Amino acid sequence: MKIIFLNGTPIAKVWADKVNLEWYLSNGFELEFWNLDRIYYSSSQIKRYFSDNKYLSYKPPNQKIFYSKEDVKKELYSIHKNTIFCLLDFANHDDFWLRRLLKIVNANYYVGPRVVGFHGEKYLLDSKTKYIFYFLKRFIDSFSDENFLKRYNFFNRFKDYLYKYSNYYQKPIFVASSGFAGRQMWMKKTLAANFLSIPSVEIDWTKKERFIDFEYGVFVDDTIFSSPDYSMNHGDSNYRTKNIKKYIDNLKSFFNLIERKFKLKIIIAASGKYIYDKNPYNREIFYQKTAELIQHANLIIGHNSSALNQAIVNKKPTLMIFDSTIKKEKRMKIQYVANYLNIKPLNIESYSEKELHENLNQNDDTDTVIKKYFLENIEKDNHLTSYEMIAKEIHHIGLDK
Repeated sequence: MKIIFLNGTPIAKVWADKVNLEWYLSNGFELEFWNLDRIYYSSSQIKRYFSDNKYLSYKPPNQKIFYSKEDVKKELYSIHKNTIFCLLDFANHDDFWLRRLLKIVNANYYVGPRVVGFHGEKYLLDSKTKYIFYFLKRFIDSFSDENFLKRYNFFNRFKDYLYKYSNYYQKPIFVASSGFAGRQMWMKKTLAANFLSIPSVEIDWTKKERFIDFEYGVFVDDTIFSSPDYSMNHGDSNYRTKNIKKYIDNLKSFFNLIERKFKLKIIIAASGKYIYDKNPYNREIFYQKTAELIQHANLIIGHNSSALNQAIVNKKPTLMIFDSTIKKEKRMKIQYVANYLNIKPLNIESYSEKELHENLNQNDDTDTVIKKYFLENIEKDNHLTSYEMIAKEIHHIGLDK
């Protein structure tokens, strides 16, 4: 059986590890990775994204790089009918041209793994009134979003209408995502024939050994200093705080208070998307150990990083924080994530003792959040990984016969 992964977003090792292309190769699948990012981004944008970062750099196995839609079209016409495609980043870009080509050649494809995030919240609204208020709030907020024109592009919306209400574009045979919200969201977005419920790939579901022998809290390092995604499109590095020095001072003062109050040390968990030449926190930084650190921590502190999902699943006391230096768009995203994780953010420049304790004890109903976004059936023993479940679904469909 052959799978061809189609992907137009620069793929970092952080995400590649979750998709795990190498597993498919080791388990009887032929595999190609069609890299379409040069169609959507310039060479300088891609260079800015990776910026020689050893933790982001990743070379997919059996990679083919495409520079034009015409080249993709030519290659598609030569593909064997028993091949299945994976549209890995469905709807990240204007990929309707690709969905149309897949229709022309009558190709079978699936979508996933796809995560949910705060965008999934609207798919759980149970009344028209709630949806109207939600839509109006997001529309007003969108004027502070650098992707406003992209989100509300008339031509893309027209193509999406055609996708949903005609047979002009090819639709996937299944979509793989997580939680009840993932089912609602991605079935509505893709109109796939079937839904495959998988454990969220944002979570490390395996038990990790503790490698720190003292009591500690984790600050989940976020893209305040530099964001590869933002830099790729804007070339701006220090963009999410209006005053980096004041931000750092506020953060360290808050860490000092937490350390004294709870008799522990704050350590920094960093994904590796940004490598510090100088440590601004005066505390130890661990790269690419976030899941291990969270699983054994006493408490978690962060802004709106997706790693906070791990804290929710591991049922750790979690503080989402902000201060007056955080720029409007970042502050907005913190609130969005806080809403969907059912956490009230804490202003570290102005809070009471009561508010601090309330915020540390607010995530009692974590099972509800987990079911919504990360694992639809938490009572079931999920012994298979997401990629094992996807492979099983492909074999079940029987395209290799």
